[in-house]
Amino acid sequence: MQAETEIAQPTPAAKGVILRWLDRIGERANPILVRIVRQELRSRAFIGVFAVLLVAALIASIVVGTFSDQADEGMAARGLFGVLAWAWWFALVVVQPTVTFLTVANERNEDTWDLVELTGMRPRRVLAGLLTASVVQSILYTSALAPFMLLSYLLRGLDLGTIVIVLLLVPLHGIAASTLAAFCACLGNNKATRALLAVMLIIGLVMLWLGTASMFFSLHTLHRIGIEVDVRRWDAEIWAGVGAYLNTWVAFVATMLVLSSALLTFRAADRSSGPRLLWYGLWANGLVWVLIANWIDKGDDLGEFLAAFGFGGMLWAMCLGLFSLTEDYELSPRQARAITAPNRWMRLFTWMLGPGAARGRWAYLVLASLSMAICGAGWLIDESSTRPSYIRIAEELAIKGWALYCYGAIVFVICDRLYRGPLAGLFPTPPLRRGMTILAMAVIALVPLLALVLIDTSLVDSSAFAALSPIGGMVLFDKDLGAASGTYLLLSMIGICATGVLMLEGSRLGIRTQRIVARDNERNPRAG
Repeated sequence: MQAETEIAQPTPAAKGVILRWLDRIGERANPILVRIVRQELRSRAFIGVFAVLLVAALIASIVVGTFSDQADEGMAARGLFGVLAWAWWFALVVVQPTVTFLTVANERNEDTWDLVELTGMRPRRVLAGLLTASVVQSILYTSALAPFMLLSYLLRGLDLGTIVIVLLLVPLHGIAASTLAAFCACLGNNKATRALLAVMLIIGLVMLWLGTASMFFSLHTLHRIGIEVDVRRWDAEIWAGVGAYLNTWVAFVATMLVLSSALLTFRAADRSSGPRLLWYGLWANGLVWVLIANWIDKGDDLGEFLAAFGFGGMLWAMCLGLFSLTEDYELSPRQARAITAPNRWMRLFTWMLGPGAARGRWAYLVLASLSMAICGAGWLIDESSTRPSYIRIAEELAIKGWALYCYGAIVFVICDRLYRGPLAGLFPTPPLRRGMTILAMAVIALVPLLALVLIDTSLVDSSAFAALSPIGGMVLFDKDLGAASGTYLLLSMIGICATGVLMLEGSRLGIRTQRIVARDNERNPRAG
C-alpha cells in the first residue's frame, strides 16, 4: 500500500514543471487584471452581491420545491429558471457594467493614471485587463447560480433550446454592456461629467433589466423565434440570423474597445488610425452582409441592395469626416513617427489612415467615393434587370446619393474655412470644431426649410431655394428631377469644386510637427 501511495504522488520533477508553468503564467498575466481581481474579490460590494444572489436562488428553490406538487407539470421548472435567469441578467448586465464603469473611472483619476503610465502599458492592454477582470467576476457570479439552474432543469419542463438561448444571450449581453460602460467612463474628462454619465448608465441598465422581466418569466415562448437546437435542421435564414446577431455583437464590442482605447491615448500620440481603420472595417462588413442578404433573398434586387448600401455609406462617410477633417494639420513628434515608422500592415495606408487633418481628408474622400461607386453600380445593375421600371428605386437612390456627396463636401469646406479662419480663436480644438460643424449642419438643413414653410408650404417641394437645405434638396429631387435639373446641375458643379478643394488640402502630406503642451486650466492630458 505504501508503494502504491508513493507511485500515485507526483514526482518532484513534475511539481517543478507545474510550478514553473504557473510562474510563467503569473509573469505574463496582465498586471491590471491581477490587481483588479484581487481588489474586487475582497470588496464588500462583490461579497454582498454574491451573497444576495445565493440567498435569492436558495429562497426561490425552496418556494418552488414547496409548491411543485401543486403546480402544473413544467411550470415549477420554468418559474425557477426564469427567476434565476433574471437574477443572472441583473448581475451581468447591471451590476458588473456598473463596477466596470467605476473601475475605469477610478483608473482615470490624476493620482492613479500617472502610476499606470509608468508601467508602460498601452491603453488597449489596460482596457483588456479591466474587461478581463469583469469577465472573471461575471464567471464567479454565474457559479453562484449554476447549481440552482441545474436543479431547475432536473425538475423537467424546460426544453434544451430555451436553456441554450439563455446561456448564450446573457453572457454576450453582459460583455457588451461592460464594454459600453468602459466607453462611457472614458468620455468624461472630469469627475462631475463621469458622475452624470454613471447615473445615466445605471438608469438605462436598470430600465433594460426591468423591461426584460416578461421575457424571462415566459421562457416557454422563446421557441417562437424558430431556432432549433439541432443545427443540422437549420436553413440558410436561421444561419444568417444567428450570424448577423453574432456579427453585430462583435462589431459593437470592437467599436467600444477601439473608441475607448483612442480616448485613453495621450493627446500627443496617434489617436486616429484605430478609429479610421475600424470605420472602414465596419463599412466593408456591412457590404458583405448586403451581399449575403441578397443571396438569401434569391431575387432580382441586388441593384437596390447595393444602391441602398451606397446611400447609407455616404452618411457613414460623413460621420467619419466629422472627426477626421476637424483634426489639426500639425502633428506631434509621436504622431509623426506613426507615419514615418508605421507597423508593417499600415505602411500602404498611412496616406489616409494616419493622424492629422490632411490624411483625414483622404480618409473621408475615399470612403465617400467608394460608397458613391457602390451606389452607381447598384443603379447600373438595376437598369439591366427585367423588373418593371415603376418598382425600381436604385436610380432614385443614386441621384440622392450624389446629391448627398455634394452636400457633404460643400458643408465640410464651408465649416473648415470658418473654424480655421475668422473663427479660429473660438474653435481652437478638434472637439470644438466638431461641435461647430454639427451646429452648422443643423442650421443649413433647417433654416431654409423653415423659411420656405413660413412663406408657403408648397415651395418646399417646388422651389429651387429648397435645395439650399440637404433635406429640402432630397425632397425636391425626389419629386421631379426634370424640373429641378438646373438646380441639380448647379449643386453638382459646386460639389465637384468643394471636392477639389478637399483633395488640394489633402495633398499637404508633408509632416509639420509641433510640441503638444497642456492648455490653460487643463489637468487631464487626454482632453481634446
